[in-house]
Amino acid sequence: MVEMTVFRVSVRCDRIVMSVNGRRGAYGFYRNEYVRAPDSATAAKVAEANVRAALQRDRTVADISTQTAVFEIDEVEDGFDESDLLAEDGFVFFKSEGPG
Repeated sequence: MVEMTVFRVSVRCDRIVMSVNGRRGAYGFYRNEYVRAPDSATAAKVAEANVRAALQRDRTVADISTQTAVFEIDEVEDGFDESDLLAEDGFVFFKSEGPG
């Protein structure tokens, strides 16, 4: 059986086209995602998938398009506690240069 570790993955994304508070434009965000995975590469992939799904559920954004999005994994750290998996960090949005 593969041993799973809890990782914190810092995700940065730029050039997402969406509406925030009724204003359509290009935005970016930062978000920490806690995941259980066997290694850091898998943790990064799982975190990106989780973040993409969370964007679709976020009520502060609308008409989102990630076609031009650039996802970057800023940092992957291990050694976190199982309770950290319950953390639900939000998105920190910023205005982006790019299509919009």
